Amino acid sequence: MNLAVAAAPLADAQLRVTPGVEVGRPIRAAVLTNPEGGYNKRRDHLAQARLAAADAVHIEASAPDDILQAVRRLDAEGVELLIVNGGDGTVQMVLTALYAEPRLEPAPLLALVPGGTSNTIPGDVGVGKQPIDGIRAALAAARRGRIDGTLVQRQVLRIESSLWERPQCAMQFSAGAIYNAVKFAKREVEGRGAHGQTGPVVTLAWFVALLATGRFREIFAPMLLRGTIDGAPLYGGPHLGILVSTLDHLFLGIRPFWGQGPGCLRYSAIGYRPRRLWLALLPALRGRRGRFVTTENGYTSYNGDRIDIEIDAGFMLDGELFDALPGTRVCVTASTTGGFLRLTP
Repeated sequence: MNLAVAAAPLADAQLRVTPGVEVGRPIRAAVLTNPEGGYNKRRDHLAQARLAAADAVHIEASAPDDILQAVRRLDAEGVELLIVNGGDGTVQMVLTALYAEPRLEPAPLLALVPGGTSNTIPGDVGVGKQPIDGIRAALAAARRGRIDGTLVQRQVLRIESSLWERPQCAMQFSAGAIYNAVKFAKREVEGRGAHGQTGPVVTLAWFVALLATGRFREIFAPMLLRGTIDGAPLYGGPHLGILVSTLDHLFLGIRPFWGQGPGCLRYSAIGYRPRRLWLALLPALRGRRGRFVTTENGYTSYNGDRIDIEIDAGFMLDGELFDALPGTRVCVTASTTGGFLRLTP
């Protein structure tokens, strides 16, 4: 497969405030908390978050429309540092509110704290492992007028689909078995009280066990896919699942992308009847092109700048699930760069 299309350069994120720059006044900061986030619902974590943000603008919202409206209002009011206390689903809505449409003004710097159940994005570009400490540290830096941390830039996925009128934004797009595995996790794992890394560990173990025993065919129907990446045809036929992201690492630190060449989108897919599974799985999860990680064995990975596909299976944007109908069209690009804060210890 020839992916000769040159990748667009990574443009600097256009932000209202940058780490390491002395502003000379308090930085305008706000906290957005999802009270339904897995971490926030446990013990007294929500009360602790409220106490940590007592002297700041603090909005609590959980419904998608409420989060979208809250972020848009804070953005319009010129908030420079937006601390997001929630999981992947919350971050997905925040990114959609900020980046789904072209921006005329710089965006707020995002400080992500892992207040949800699934925290892959905060784990890659967040401010730390402890949400309450992260909120306190980010707000203290804002009051000083200088944030001593690192600016982490990631290109944000822009997803257009025949399912909706307006585009959505995210850091991960996945379809097929991954969608079904997350549905299983929400129903069977998180529903039984497992949070943090427990849910992803159990889900991954369950998924691998199904693959190893061949029982996945009893649960996962083949996903039919056809499409292109940068105009070149993707490997067609029945798939078990696909994954697209611009993150460096996903949950549990895995990096299942081994494609070569230019392009900010990392795309990987697994066929419905993968061969040499145990010999291919570990290299594939670590992002290595092993001897058995081949298209012939059912494993493909490419880099590109535009993916156009037609699928007949449900898919997921970060932590949000979407049901799809046969012939659902999806276009994934990533032309916008978001800025995320990584605090200096």
